[in-house]
This record gives sequence, structure tokens and C-alpha cells, in this order.
Amino acid sequence: MLRQTLCTQGNILTWIFLHAYESEFIIPYYQKHMYLKPILLFALILHMSCINNPTTEKSKQQNYTAENSQNKFPLQSKHSSSNEIVDIMLTDMNGDTTPISKVLTNKKNHVVSLMASWCGPCRVELNAFQKVADKWSDDLNTDIIALSIEKPSDTHKLIALVKKQGWTMKVYHDKMAYTSRALDVFDIPHTFLVNQDGEITFRTEGFKSNIVSIYESEILKLL
Repeated sequence: MLRQTLCTQGNILTWIFLHAYESEFIIPYYQKHMYLKPILLFALILHMSCINNPTTEKSKQQNYTAENSQNKFPLQSKHSSSNEIVDIMLTDMNGDTTPISKVLTNKKNHVVSLMASWCGPCRVELNAFQKVADKWSDDLNTDIIALSIEKPSDTHKLIALVKKQGWTMKVYHDKMAYTSRALDVFDIPHTFLVNQDGEITFRTEGFKSNIVSIYESEILKLL
């Protein structure tokens, strides 16, 4: 526990002081060398001691698994102003709205990627998923869903992106971003594997070059 705490502090201190050290506007030149160098050296020592530490990596994996297994994908949320519990409504690319409960209840597994039209890594990830969308739907009983969480007025941008990219997978707009709030998503793409019972069995944050193989191996565990 002490080692993990020191590792976290070392990573944070390294980031803070490297940025401060590079900026002439934050701290004058002479103060940098007087105050920052000893502290930065200490932070770097902590940081280096944690790199490739098996105990730390194992602990991270255990926390990841425990945190993300068997949580239900949100179907309802609190209204942003009234705090009333409401069904999460999604808008499709034809402008029609439907509750997310109906989208996720077709006796299939789902790969749900939270994204936005302005997000480059989201586009790359979804282009990769598009290549296997039909195959997964037929052979692995799994549908891929692109779920935009951008502002309500940007639906037209999402529609334009779908047409430009030639996506045939399901694309929806969560105009109030209820799903991202319920799932504590702050960075996109953020992708979830949801089983037929609506439970989140796996999730990833950020684009990975082997994203398709990662999810295919996880889907096979559900079959």
C-alpha cells in the first residue's frame, strides 16, 4: 500500500514539476534551479522505482477487473434540472428517438463506444469496428453501437460524419450525455462490452491499435 501511494505521488509530482520547470512564466529562472531541481529529482526517483513493477501492475489489473465487472449499463438517469428519474433517450440518424432500454434488449451482446464527431481517435476506433460489424453481428451475436455524447445541437455533425465514413453500424446521439455521467466517463473513446443481461463485462478507455482483437477475445468468453 505504501509503495503504491509513493508511486502515485511520484507520478503526480513529476508531471507538475516538469511543466513548471519548462515555463518561464510560472517560476523565474533562478528559482527553478534553487527550488525545483531537488524536488523534481526526488519525484523522478519515485517514478522510476515504479516502472515495470510486477506488484503494481498486478494490483492495477485486479482493480480494473473488480471495478468494471457486472455493472449494469445505465438505462435511466436523473434529469439535469429536476433530478427526476427519467429514461435515457437516444436519437438515431433519422431523427427518431428511442429509449436506450430498447436498443440494448435484442438478445445480443453489444459493444458500445462513447464518442463524438470531433474526436479523431473515436473515428479511428469506429472505422476499425465497422470492418467487423457485420461479421460480429452474424457470427458472434454482438452488435456495435457508436454512442455520441456531444452537445444537443451537434446531431447534424454526427450525421455528416456517419455519411462521410460510410458507417453502417448503429449510431445514436445521447444529447444530454446521461450515459457518460452515469458511467463517470471523462475521456473518449470509452468503450464497453455489454452482455445480454445488460451487464458491463469489459471496458477500455482511449484508442488501442489492437482494439478489435481485444474485444473479440472478450466477446468469445460470453458465447
